[in-house]
Amino acid sequence: MAIFAFGVVLVGQQDSAAAPNGTISFLSDRDSEPPHQGGATVVYLIEADGSNERKWLEEPEASFSRVAWSPDGSEVAFHLETDFDIHIYTMDVRTEKRINVTAHLRNHEFLGPTWSWDGRWLAFSSPQQRGKRADIYVMALAGKAAENLTNRPEEYDGLTDWSPNSSIIAYTSIRSGWGEIYTIDQNRGEPVNLTNLPADDLCPSWSPDGKKIAFYSNRQGRQDDIYVMNADGSNVVNLTNHPSEDRMPAWAPDGRWIAFQSTRAQIWNIYIMDTNGDSQTQLTKHPSVNSRPSWVDPDSPLSSFIDSQGKLPAVWGHLKSRKR
Repeated sequence: MAIFAFGVVLVGQQDSAAAPNGTISFLSDRDSEPPHQGGATVVYLIEADGSNERKWLEEPEASFSRVAWSPDGSEVAFHLETDFDIHIYTMDVRTEKRINVTAHLRNHEFLGPTWSWDGRWLAFSSPQQRGKRADIYVMALAGKAAENLTNRPEEYDGLTDWSPNSSIIAYTSIRSGWGEIYTIDQNRGEPVNLTNLPADDLCPSWSPDGKKIAFYSNRQGRQDDIYVMNADGSNVVNLTNHPSEDRMPAWAPDGRWIAFQSTRAQIWNIYIMDTNGDSQTQLTKHPSVNSRPSWVDPDSPLSSFIDSQGKLPAVWGHLKSRKR
């Protein structure tokens, strides 16, 4: 009945966007156990029409970051946070092979990887020293050399996303007491502040055509809403305009829909809407925290290598924490 009702909503909105397709990954704490109660220890999948919600990856001894999909959907990147460190892993969706791509670096915290659209680079944030705030780094996956782009250790820079031409990175920076959206050219151009308001503007997400950036902000009241602006920071539009908290926008691969998380059902759940802010629809309805959506194309290898229960051909092994 819920799926039927969802379909009715979409039929009425066909002029604004085609029906959503693809798969959305998200984090959940529904299966977490002590001592990691409340941690995002599981990655779930759900189809964009709200069907076939299932568990995919589980790590009882660590918390996941939002899953970053490679351009062809054949790999994912994420950080895993244990009691001792935070490292970034890539994983082949077909074989389940995982590689710790930051193990050779001297730091102990590597956060929130995002994949460049050409598949050659990861961007992430990391503090230069314990107790310092994070900088933005880029890493060439072929050579695993990491370069600090921002190099402002007294300020926080993080929550990155790549432009579709794989040359510019959008990110959040806290430099003036507020979260602001900046962009920086990978070839060491000067950072550009796109928002520059006395409000928190966070978590930029680039549209697939490179023309828009979605983000969330509290600039119109105390609650967070999802906004979209042109890639140069102009023409800012509030898409959700709801008294509940709306955060973490993620574009559909076809650029016609945006997934996000919201507390409008009393606890964080995953929603989608079209890029005009219409057809806002709740996908997850579990009484637990469901957060940090990420969208993958329906034609990716994901559909061929994960069955209807979300199981991979091999069993997901437990990460063993290593005390430093």
